[in-house]
Amino acid sequence: MIETSRAWVEIDVEKLKSNYEKVKSFVSPSSVMAIAKAEAYGHGAVPFCRTLAECGCEAYAVAAVSEAINLRKSGIKGVIFVLGWSDPAVAKEICENDITVSAVSYNHALNMSKTGYPVKMHVAIDTGMNRLGEPYDSEMLEKIYSLPSIVITGSYSHLAMADSINDADVAFTELQIKRFDETIKRLKDRGVKVGRLHLQASYGIVNQAANHYDYVRPGLLLFGIKSLESDTVQNDLSLSPALSLRARVASVKKVKSGSPAGYNRHFTASRDSVIADVTVGYCDFLPRNYFQNGGYILIKGKRAPVVDLCMDQLLADVTDIDGVCEGDTVTLIGSDGAEHISAEQIAKTCGTISNEIVSRIHSRVGVVYK
Repeated sequence: MIETSRAWVEIDVEKLKSNYEKVKSFVSPSSVMAIAKAEAYGHGAVPFCRTLAECGCEAYAVAAVSEAINLRKSGIKGVIFVLGWSDPAVAKEICENDITVSAVSYNHALNMSKTGYPVKMHVAIDTGMNRLGEPYDSEMLEKIYSLPSIVITGSYSHLAMADSINDADVAFTELQIKRFDETIKRLKDRGVKVGRLHLQASYGIVNQAANHYDYVRPGLLLFGIKSLESDTVQNDLSLSPALSLRARVASVKKVKSGSPAGYNRHFTASRDSVIADVTVGYCDFLPRNYFQNGGYILIKGKRAPVVDLCMDQLLADVTDIDGVCEGDTVTLIGSDGAEHISAEQIAKTCGTISNEIVSRIHSRVGVVYK
């Protein structure tokens, strides 16, 4: 049973499919490797991949072997790629489940090679982010491709500033692309089989449209959201957010003027007030500072200020909303009447990015595809 009595995510299937088709058309003839890590940013990894498979998607990326195995055991076919580090100790399980993993350095690839298992790997090339990957100018990079046992089926890098169209940031992005292209050419000229190539995540796709390679790796684009509300891009694909998040009113209480409510008496009524307890908290997805920075929720098509936020519940001031009752539906992300709350708005209120907001959605929050 999918839990919808407390808090749940609603995914609009048609919007998700439309987003995929728009991205697929924009990057053609490149293939889409859909980002499904962190439960597909709160969208539910398995139903997300199944939905995209209906549209022809044949490649998915996650951050951990455990996520990849879960997809494979749930019947997801095609390429399942692990973007992060994978422990050579689980090489047997990687092969048994036909998972492709990253070679994040020469030493990592060497240790995977020593297991003797024919692990499929894509070589991560560090072109300037200084995170994972063997540096593009390392003398050890080429050696990865000739290690025994492992099977290199691709090569990739990651752009650090692709979300910015500021001149200096664009220049750095172009430098990374140049380094990647020159590195791949050098390897090919030496007879190295580099496999399928990929470089761009969501912002790289729309801001660097001439460099889509064999795969693109969209996450936010497919979900129809931006990292920041203020972000601008070179190519607007007119995508729609597919995710809404709802909860319930658990109780409604009258609080007299001057009386406190919540932990540490965070709220003190300045008038006779009505306070609703809502069945969602910071363990579910909302950062705790949401109530401190003026966050609100939607009830009966109106805004209700959040006045306290704890692990499993929040308190909202519904004094100015008539007829709020136990069991009423509350909207945390999405639309209610003429009002709307986006993941980007919540991120702005909390001083973060929407990627963090939606990827925080806990597994106990049910996911319903409609």
